[in-house]
Amino acid sequence: MSQQEIASVEDLDRWCAHFDHHAPDLTAEIVYDVYARLREHPIAWSDRHGGFWVLTRHEDVMAAAADHETFSSAEGAHVPRQPGQMLFVPLDFDPPLHTAYRKVFADALTPARVRETEPQIRALAAELVSGFAAAGGGDFVQAVAVHLPIRLISEMLGLSEQVSAQIRSLTERIWEGFGQDGRTKTALEDLIDLLFAEALERRADPREDLLTELVTADVGGRTFTDAELRSTLATFAIAGHETTMNASANLMYELALRPELQAEVRDDVPGLRRVIEESLRLRAPAHIFARTVTHDTEFHGVQMRQGDKVLLVFASANRDEARCPHAEEFDPGRMMAGSMAFGWGLHRCVGVHLARAELRILAQEMLARGPFSVAGEVRVSHMEGGHHMGVRELPLRFE
Repeated sequence: MSQQEIASVEDLDRWCAHFDHHAPDLTAEIVYDVYARLREHPIAWSDRHGGFWVLTRHEDVMAAAADHETFSSAEGAHVPRQPGQMLFVPLDFDPPLHTAYRKVFADALTPARVRETEPQIRALAAELVSGFAAAGGGDFVQAVAVHLPIRLISEMLGLSEQVSAQIRSLTERIWEGFGQDGRTKTALEDLIDLLFAEALERRADPREDLLTELVTADVGGRTFTDAELRSTLATFAIAGHETTMNASANLMYELALRPELQAEVRDDVPGLRRVIEESLRLRAPAHIFARTVTHDTEFHGVQMRQGDKVLLVFASANRDEARCPHAEEFDPGRMMAGSMAFGWGLHRCVGVHLARAELRILAQEMLARGPFSVAGEVRVSHMEGGHHMGVRELPLRFE
C-alpha cells in the first residue's frame, strides 16, 4: 500500500465509504490502493454527487458493461450530469440510436482504413520523435504525446491549423469543469463552435476528408442533425486524442524504466504488442464510466432502484487479482483475456485499431532512437473529469 497519501487503513476506509472520482486528492499515489480496498466487497455505495454504486471487480464490471438493457448509457456516461450538459454521440446512447451512430464511427475507423493511415501516422511520429531525440530528450508529454493524436485526428478530419491548435487547451478547460456546476459549458461550446464552423464549410464545399464524410454520413437513412453533428465532432476531437495521449505517455514511462525491455522489443513487433497491451492493462487511460439502472434489480444481494447511478471502474477491473494474478506488476509476458483497457460491451472504444496503431508506431520510432531513460520527476494527474488520469510530465533522456 502506498504511504504517501494514506496514513492508515482507517484513512483508506474513509476514502472508500465516500468515494469521490472528482476529488482533486484522488491521485495516482492512492487511486489503486483505493480500488484494491473497494474490490474486497462486491459492491460499494458512495454518498457523493447525489449517491451512486461503485463496481470494481472484473466480473461485475464486465457483466454490467455487457448489459445495456439494465445498465443504460442514455442518461450520460458521467456522474454528476450537469443541467443542460450535452449527450455525446455515440457514448451517451443506447440502441437503436447507438447502433446507427456507432456505425458512422466504425466505418471511419475500420482496420483496413487504419492500415491505410499508417504511413501518415509514421510520418507524424517520425517528425515529432526526431526533433525530440535531436534535443537529447525533454518532456515527452509536451513534446510528443500531446501533439501526435491531435495532429493525426486533425489531418484525418481536415481541420485548419487554427482549430487544431486550440483543441488541447479547450479540452483541459472542459475536464477542469466536470463535476463543478456550470464550469464545463463554455469551454465545450467554444470547442464545438470551432469544429461546427468547419463542418458547415464542408456542407457548402465537400472535400476528400473525414469531416466531409461525417457531414454526409448515412445515419439510419438520413444525415446528422446539427445537434447530432456537433456532438459527434466533440467526440472525435476529445476522445480522439485524450486517451491516446495518456496511453502513449504511460507506455513510454514503462519502457523508460526498463532498458533491457527496450532492447528486447526494438525489432520484435509481437513482443512490442504485448508490452503495449500490458501497459494499457496496468495503467488504463480511461478509468471510469457511468451507467443508469433502468429497472429495479438485485445485484450481489443489493437492491438497485430504477434511476440509480452506477460507476464502472474499468481501471480497477484490470487489476483484479481474481482475474489477473500479480495484477499490480508490469509483466509483458502475460496476455490478459478480457482486458478492459478500451472498455467492454456496446461502448467498447470504437477507435481501438487507430489507438493501437499510434502506440505501436510511436514506440517503434522512439526505440529506433533509443535507449532512453527517465531523467527527472514524473508528474501524474489527479482523476481528471472524474474519468481518467495520465502522465502530465515525463522527462526522458536519450543515452
